[in-house]
Amino acid sequence: MEHGRLLSSLPLEERDAILKVATRQELRAGEVLFRADDRPAHVYFPISGMLAVSEETGKGDRRITALIDSRGFANFTFALPEPVSAQMDTWAVLDTPLYAVPVDSARQLASQLPALAAALLGYLGWTTRRMSDYLRISADYGVKERAAATLLEFAQMLGGNAVPVPQKVLADRIGARRETVAVALGQLREDRVVRTRYRKVLINNLDLLRAAAGGAAWRLE
Repeated sequence: MEHGRLLSSLPLEERDAILKVATRQELRAGEVLFRADDRPAHVYFPISGMLAVSEETGKGDRRITALIDSRGFANFTFALPEPVSAQMDTWAVLDTPLYAVPVDSARQLASQLPALAAALLGYLGWTTRRMSDYLRISADYGVKERAAATLLEFAQMLGGNAVPVPQKVLADRIGARRETVAVALGQLREDRVVRTRYRKVLINNLDLLRAAAGGAAWRLE
């Protein structure tokens, strides 16, 4: 039975302890898991698919600050001693089955299971570095480079050359208006790096895409 990469990486006894208190949920693409100012009652472990963490920009748009696949978890602040409200929305980019573990149970298990604690801390550190990289990339690189880097990120996380997400989601992750991103995708298409379909981008060559991303791709590694 598939459990997602984070849970599958744990020793069997630790994984079984988590699954005993977990419930499985099915989140459809676009469905909100929790919103800013909510106090999530669970920690969520994706089995497959992908979640996004996003914030409103104040200009009527949103910016995706983090993507979460089955290597990670959602509800980053669950281990704090006092409950806090979520700072951003968390929602499904793709259809995403996941395990929901009550916050109190997750906190107790993280204090008792060393491999789980190490996996959670490692993922938080990786996510923090990735979010910091994106802030720098947004300031230092153009939309075409950021678009190529974002497509490369999706491809790496999904494990293939197809990125089955609409342009609006790409724009929210890139941090640019949809119309500007459409122009950048058109340039990548003219360079024969990608092909575009309805709600999907097909990557012709990952090496060409990495080259188009330039330094942005390097800093995302």
